[in-house]
Amino acid sequence: MGRSLGQQGVIQCSSTSRKVLSVLFNVEYPPPPESQQGVEEEIPERKPQGRSFDRAPFGWFKDTTRYLVAALLIAGRIRIRVASQWIKVSGDKAIEGLKNNNAFGKVDVATNDDTVSQDTLLRAATRLLSVTGQNILPMPQNVSRGVQEHFPKFQRDYASLAAELTAAGLPGDDRAGRLQKQLAQVLQGDASEAPTVLGAEECELIDNLIWAREVRKAFDQKLDDTAIAAGELLREIPLLPKIGAAEILLNQSTTIRAELTSFLEREDFFAVGADIRNRLQNLNQLVKAGAEHLTSQFTHALNLERDAIRSTPVWASLPEADRATFSDELDALDLGTATDIAGMRSLLNRKLEADSMLTQMRAKVEARAKAVAEAKAAQPPPTPDTPTPAAPAPGAKPEPAKIRAKRRYESGAEVKPLIKELQDAVDADRPVDLEIE
Repeated sequence: MGRSLGQQGVIQCSSTSRKVLSVLFNVEYPPPPESQQGVEEEIPERKPQGRSFDRAPFGWFKDTTRYLVAALLIAGRIRIRVASQWIKVSGDKAIEGLKNNNAFGKVDVATNDDTVSQDTLLRAATRLLSVTGQNILPMPQNVSRGVQEHFPKFQRDYASLAAELTAAGLPGDDRAGRLQKQLAQVLQGDASEAPTVLGAEECELIDNLIWAREVRKAFDQKLDDTAIAAGELLREIPLLPKIGAAEILLNQSTTIRAELTSFLEREDFFAVGADIRNRLQNLNQLVKAGAEHLTSQFTHALNLERDAIRSTPVWASLPEADRATFSDELDALDLGTATDIAGMRSLLNRKLEADSMLTQMRAKVEARAKAVAEAKAAQPPPTPDTPTPAAPAPGAKPEPAKIRAKRRYESGAEVKPLIKELQDAVDADRPVDLEIE
């Protein structure tokens, strides 16, 4: 088939191809008048009639017809239907349909009357440049070929984007899902419709690709991890009880939390990535200070509770061995130290446990003191027949008082029980065996 370029830069049909098209589409094509020489001929859309070209007047091999259809497809004069998809450009599916005579026998052929304006092609080429970085000639075949080359990679690169956005608590998962559908649609039929789709006045597909590229770049810089950490703080801080340092943290962080929330709700959150990181850093500093303050408050309150139990008259009435046992249990209570929001949650739980144990300790001390008092009251009074215990021999030393002491006391209140035990020993003029823990 011969072809030449007319004055308008379109493909012209020679007399031979005109005859072939007449037979192929069962339509008569008289030669164009001289006044229309150089003007593109219109070919109506018809299904081939299956007339054999191996008979007169052509006498072609079967491959000749297939090659002619391939040439007309590349020239943009016809379209073929392969597996229910209309194809207007050369690509993998077109090659599959025209690779041999058996495959070609299942192909439908029709004229391609859809023309794409030069402005549309220019817009399509410019948009492809913006997402691929590759200069592409503004021609239908080139635009479709560029889409076939680059868009499958976009499908792979952004396939998990919706799930990653959901996991990070960020908006845009529906947009990422819509992008995958748009990519699949534009790639259908060897991307035959890509010039029209990409060259439209508005192209959501390209906008979504640029957005997805920025999201992926932000995630590569760990902005998704930052968003997850920020989301955890935004959820957990309002759940803290409004007591002491926790309430102070809640009030001091109100503005920062509001700003951080507004940044994370934007679809273009990547544009304010620096602001998100800055607000998160400030919020972490507030949380750390609040956690340390809460630790100090709870530890001081626990020490006061210990001292209150040890300074009661009930405690003083206990035998020395019982006081030592209960004192060890009180000293074993430890709230730990909090430095972050998770530590604050644990500290609050341990504080509740410690309060419960202190209540139980008070009950145990009172119960033991009551038992000791009842045991003393149950002892029978001495009778005349009961021998009076012999008084200690003159000069004999009384039994030493065994007193346990710690190497360090955090407050004066903690020392009071020790001072009382020492004073009792002094009053009784007893020697003291001091056991240092």
